Amino acid sequence: CFSNRAMDEEVVLFGEVNWSSVLADKDGGKCYESFQSTLTQIMDMVAPKRLHRNRTSKSKPWITKSIKEKSATKRLLFEELCNGKILRDQYRQFLQGSK
Repeated sequence: CFSNRAMDEEVVLFGEVNWSSVLADKDGGKCYESFQSTLTQIMDMVAPKRLHRNRTSKSKPWITKSIKEKSATKRLLFEELCNGKILRDQYRQFLQGSK
């Protein structure tokens, strides 16, 4: 979020730049690089980049690897049951057994 103070500071910094020296070169590419570098420096002063860290979820100490594996197995079986795959297979086996 950009505060009013940061915007005022940015305006002051842009006002202090000698733009004629930044854009003095005859080569358009060099002028653009100089302009971009000046702009980046000002933006880094006013709004520096923040480091965002991905926080890993801390599991409870009593949840062991075995419990996690069994929970994942239970979740997969439940999804298969919800999709009807287990029931459909059992019904097919029942029909084949009755022939």
